[in-house]
Amino acid sequence: MEKLFLGLLFFCIFMVLQSVFINGLKSTFGKEMIFEKVGIFLKSKLPIYLYKPLIGCVQCMSSVWGTITYWSFIFLFFKLKYVHIPIWVAIWVVDVFCLTVINLYISKKL
Repeated sequence: MEKLFLGLLFFCIFMVLQSVFINGLKSTFGKEMIFEKVGIFLKSKLPIYLYKPLIGCVQCMSSVWGTITYWSFIFLFFKLKYVHIPIWVAIWVVDVFCLTVINLYISKKL
């Protein structure tokens, strides 16, 4: 029971860190920020279905950046066995959906 609690606590902390990263990335492309001109250029050149998940919308960014951060973390710190892949995929899906809500909450507070 204690292992489950610690695992869930760690997962929640990890999701908050992912969300802070995504919101920080989004803000760097905002008005008067370091990558503002890059963001304007990408918005004019990329189709909306690519622009939003890459840098345009914190809720949409959960799918791309949540996936990149999740699987990078999993591959770096865990030994994947084929038998565990369905569990990791299920956790990834939960992670992306939870990130959408957390990102929206954090972006509204900023």
